[in-house]
Amino acid sequence: SAENLVEIFTNWEYTCQAVGFCPGFPFLGPIPAPLERLPRIASPRNRILPGTVAFAATQARIYPLERPGGWNLIGRTPLTIVEPDEGYFPIRAGDTVKFRVITSAAFDELEGRRL
Repeated sequence: SAENLVEIFTNWEYTCQAVGFCPGFPFLGPIPAPLERLPRIASPRNRILPGTVAFAATQARIYPLERPGGWNLIGRTPLTIVEPDEGYFPIRAGDTVKFRVITSAAFDELEGRRL
């Protein structure tokens, strides 16, 4: 179920293994065993919003900027994870990232704040 998927995903700590693809794009892993090896989608989306959390294969990602993408989407963070013009890149290789479920009211309250 969707609830089970979210529970598995959020009851895990991820390590930033690398940053690349676009400025501040963290590659997080490994992902929990029940979610491993899920392939990318057949036809990538043209537009993924900043803050979108996605996963496929053995890694999770957070889209820092609007980009196309073919990963499985699981949620979105309201927090700003990059500001390239200001040199703000808070997630670095070796950092630990943990996701949590929040209410839509909390999302609205946190939207645009820096990580």
